[in-house]
Amino acid sequence: MKATVVAQALYRKWRSRSFAELVGQPHIVRTLENALETGRVAQAYLFNGPRGTGKTSTARLLAKALCCVGEGDARPCGACPACRAIDDSSYLDLNEIDAASNNGVEDVRELRHQVQSAPTEGQVKIFIIDEVHMLSTSAFNALLKTLEEPPPHAYFMLATTEVHKIPATVISRCQRFDFRRIGSAEIEAHLATIAKEEGCDVEEAALSMIADSAQGGMRDAIGLLDQVVSFGHDTVSLELVQSMLGLSDIQAINAFIDSLVAGDKQQGLEVLESVVEQGRSLPEFLKQLVTQLRWVFRMQMDRTGSSLDEVSRDQAKVIRGWAERWPEAHTLHALSLFLDTLSRMGASQQPLGQTQHPQILIEIALVQAIDGPTKPMPLPAREAVPAQVPAPQPKRMAPAPTPAPRTNGARTQAAPARTDPDRARSGSRVPETERERKVLARMRKRWAEERIWELAKKHGSDRLRTALRHIKGLRVVDNCVYVLFASEADSNLARASEWFHEKMRDYTGDDTTLECQHGDDVMIRRPRIGWDGSEAPTAPDTGALSKSMLEELGAFMKDKIGATELDQQEVVALLARMQQSHNSE
Repeated sequence: MKATVVAQALYRKWRSRSFAELVGQPHIVRTLENALETGRVAQAYLFNGPRGTGKTSTARLLAKALCCVGEGDARPCGACPACRAIDDSSYLDLNEIDAASNNGVEDVRELRHQVQSAPTEGQVKIFIIDEVHMLSTSAFNALLKTLEEPPPHAYFMLATTEVHKIPATVISRCQRFDFRRIGSAEIEAHLATIAKEEGCDVEEAALSMIADSAQGGMRDAIGLLDQVVSFGHDTVSLELVQSMLGLSDIQAINAFIDSLVAGDKQQGLEVLESVVEQGRSLPEFLKQLVTQLRWVFRMQMDRTGSSLDEVSRDQAKVIRGWAERWPEAHTLHALSLFLDTLSRMGASQQPLGQTQHPQILIEIALVQAIDGPTKPMPLPAREAVPAQVPAPQPKRMAPAPTPAPRTNGARTQAAPARTDPDRARSGSRVPETERERKVLARMRKRWAEERIWELAKKHGSDRLRTALRHIKGLRVVDNCVYVLFASEADSNLARASEWFHEKMRDYTGDDTTLECQHGDDVMIRRPRIGWDGSEAPTAPDTGALSKSMLEELGAFMKDKIGATELDQQEVVALLARMQQSHNSE
């Protein structure tokens, strides 16, 4: 029976064995080498950065330098027993701990016990804790004292991809190094070296695509190269990489962007259809598209072209052409649309993330991107009383021999407060009163802090949650709160919800009423619904009453109540009181 040979993974075989081989982190290499040469090595380091950027490799290199017994400078020699044992992962004084699976207090206590014991082979003991952010809070507390006062022979190297999850007390006791994403050009050059040493024939375009797909992670890039080499039997072409990774040809991406720049919707739809027919991954197509649009935007912001250093020479020329022909506003609009589409396709918690037709989402974004950013329509001019022209004085219905004539302004102040339809227009720029501003600010703050749409879901209404999450605006006019919804169905749903009425009353106070409306630019009507859902009393609408009718009604009422004079404002106020009295009965 033929024996099976287990091949070593390329990313392990080509792990950096010296500081000179570490790619893409010159600022960290220089700092650590200087610390080693001057003997100013800290006992605790924190390495933070994206995956595959060299954090664990750097920790092992630093461990080799501290344990190395070879002659020469502070750099590890790579030939002494300690260096070879560390390369083979057999050095007894090097402890690598995975915090994801050893994250409890008992694990840290065991670690503290090992720290106190003397080294076995060398003069120092090294502890590398990978994914340190996975430790529990109690485990961090147990580790804190050891980091603060470690024994002279102990060195700690903590690696993480999520430094924000580490307590500040731990970070403050470490020297922190932030690893950067490695540039595509550096990754491509390193992959070319590996392919040559491994005797693999890999096309330059294929290496470039692998480097771009790695998104700044060298380990991911080497892993992809290992995968495609195994698939292609040491011969790797661009088509093979595209087929295996589900990526689209750069020509397809370029043709799609050409259709955007030219405003040719038909061409864009045809390119997208061909991508689907070839079985390419649409999310990957969108990622590639967003990357190219980002380069266009960067080029428009930096005309020198220095931002295109990571792009091939031919592609940089194409990007410059797009940047010159396409307005910046259209580029930003398209980039935002396709980013939003990509997030919607990947958001599995939302209905759009579960769509069975992701192609439709891209087609919609294509049409919207070609149409360009829409400008807000100006509000129609109101033909009511202009703001610059003072309202005319109301005509007296009877002479007033004794009292001085009163101005219309004084009458208006005496009348009960009413909601002004002009001020309630959704797009109006009429200044708000101080009370309205305070009520609106308090309501918006509570709305955002409590995430009212999530509260609606907890109360068993997913539809109301969606409606509240997509409202178009909030407004306070006089004693009425207006909530503008996206559709009539949403406004009806909110209007019928007793819980929503109670919540809004809690936000704004008992003396306000609620009005749920829908549309883009509607005339917000006077409040008809109280917080309890009942009919709310309002002043009668006098818009349908003619001047002569008001005068006749005023004369009739004057005869009945014996008043010396009544003007139109008093008639309106009296009608309001009569209606309130009638409603209370």
